[in-house]
Amino acid sequence: MSYEIKTPYVHIDIPLRAIGLALAAYFLLTLMNMIAKLLVEDHHILEIAFYRNLISVLPLLGYILMTRQHHLFKTQKPKALAARAIVGTISLVVTFWAFTLLPMAETTVLLFTATLIIPALAYFILHEKVGIHRWSAIIIGFLGVLAIVGLKGFSGTWLGIGVAVSAALMHASLGLLLRFMKTESPVTVTFYFVLTGTVMTGICMPFIASIPTVYSLFLLICTGIAGGIAQFCLTAAIKYAPIAVTAPISYTGLVWATIFDIVIWNVVPGWPVFAGAFIVISANLYVIYREHKKIKG
Repeated sequence: MSYEIKTPYVHIDIPLRAIGLALAAYFLLTLMNMIAKLLVEDHHILEIAFYRNLISVLPLLGYILMTRQHHLFKTQKPKALAARAIVGTISLVVTFWAFTLLPMAETTVLLFTATLIIPALAYFILHEKVGIHRWSAIIIGFLGVLAIVGLKGFSGTWLGIGVAVSAALMHASLGLLLRFMKTESPVTVTFYFVLTGTVMTGICMPFIASIPTVYSLFLLICTGIAGGIAQFCLTAAIKYAPIAVTAPISYTGLVWATIFDIVIWNVVPGWPVFAGAFIVISANLYVIYREHKKIKG
């Protein structure tokens, strides 16, 4: 009689793979948000989130069961995984809301503040040392956001701005949680995220659900597929390389968001959007550089 021994998941840094996964992830995430923005005219945000999670969780569950990789149901850090799943679900809903209130490019620029928030959260929550260089970059980045949202050419409302920054805060919290979860398989992290999201939003479905048309159903399925693959790719990318390698790839999302704004909604972003992007991205890159230098040093 032979016994199959399951070895714990071991991660290895592979930078090129991480970059490729991150590029795919941020394109698919932008695509998912674009589809959600289209769907919100006829469907509740929670309903869109429900289908996005349900359509993602079923293939993952089938994959685990069919390949008999039952060890993927197990986790070494249940509390961190649960927190990541709950915060991730709320973050998804708030992000969808932000994209319905603002043009895609404007929302994307505001979401870039997540990278600035991460070291600030690490300072207050984890008591990590954050030097004057990083604090200066964080302050400059947020001053840049505060300056541009009041300029002519930025079409966002204060509600939209507040929701987008709240979403960025949640994205930063997720980034912080992922620091503790490098020993977890991307399949495990993604599965419990979409499972939790399906349950949390499913509770609301009896009160908000509507019968989708064939076209809406197609878009809802696309949202689930794009979101599920993006979540897996992003989780894997963070595992295969340091955050300094994968974080700058998120800025490609602005390119896709701008294209979608122009092609679908005929909205050409004003110069404040790109001015803000330059300020926030520059501050982000400096924060990433200082993080990398701290790790190396």
